[in-house]
Amino acid sequence: MELLELKELINDALDDCQSIISANRNAVLSESDFERLLSTCIAKAINDDSRNPHDFSVHTQVSHYFDEEGKTDVDRRVDILLLKESELAPYINHKRFKYSGESIAFELKYLHETDSVSKVKCDFCKWDDLKSESSLYVIVLIDTRNGEDYSKKEEIIRLMYKNQIGDNDNSGQNQLFYRVLKKEI
Repeated sequence: MELLELKELINDALDDCQSIISANRNAVLSESDFERLLSTCIAKAINDDSRNPHDFSVHTQVSHYFDEEGKTDVDRRVDILLLKESELAPYINHKRFKYSGESIAFELKYLHETDSVSKVKCDFCKWDDLKSESSLYVIVLIDTRNGEDYSKKEEIIRLMYKNQIGDNDNSGQNQLFYRVLKKEI
């Protein structure tokens, strides 16, 4: 399965996640709830698709990047990781593994009504470290009481994305994506 096919399935999963949040605003009360809901939706979309011979899997809070000595660099931990199981090589410790295949890393941010959008910038900046090894999808859930506040925050996030991409080509194998979801409160 190619990156664009995966992106299509991920967007379907994000649509499902948005529908669940819209139907039940208490479905997500914390960023951990958001991570659980989104990883479940992604896993369902991937596993239900006939193009995926159950080769891709969804993992949460995993560090799969290693320095030259094989030690985990915890600063590179991602919220959700979608990877190809057939390219996963066991490592000595069951909590560590080496991975050399395609992957999509997800960074999530749940912005409560009074939270600053600037919290999202550090997630976009992870692209600098990840782009040689993985695509990155930054997903933001915004609490909102009115559409105007949501629109302003969404526009700031769009500008952060454009600034992170800059003049770079974002059409290669590893790309940066983002999506903003809305939670009416």
